[in-house]
Amino acid sequence: MPSATDKLLPCVFRPDYWNSILQSEPYMQPFTHRMGHASDLVGAVWDSHHPHRMGETPAEVYANLGPRILLAQVKDARLTEDGDWRLVLLGAGEVPVRDMLRLLAAGSYPHWISVEWEKRWHPEIEDPEVALPQHLDLLTAWLESGP
Repeated sequence: MPSATDKLLPCVFRPDYWNSILQSEPYMQPFTHRMGHASDLVGAVWDSHHPHRMGETPAEVYANLGPRILLAQVKDARLTEDGDWRLVLLGAGEVPVRDMLRLLAAGSYPHWISVEWEKRWHPEIEDPEVALPQHLDLLTAWLESGP
């Protein structure tokens, strides 16, 4: 007879939603520990921007979350003079997206890489019709040349 955990669907944890308080795996461990073997059903979305703005390097994120990463989400940003982050076209900011891609490639990451473009919340940034093709072209070039 199957156990209750055999019927569970995978769960995705998004550390970036709570990034002002916590960062990656160290804060997931109590949660996954309590779940026992069902913790294999818990995964993470790695957003390139949020750990960076909180001072966490791609190497630290990958070391903490590596096998749990179910979605890699990329965006780039630049810190402004007033201390805010401004989203910019991919490659025009300071978020180490290529380092993230290198780590994922080295670890044989098998899942999706997505682009997040938050025009709705940041009306000052480029339109999606400009940003998304630019992101696709640059990501393709980076991935084809070996990140």
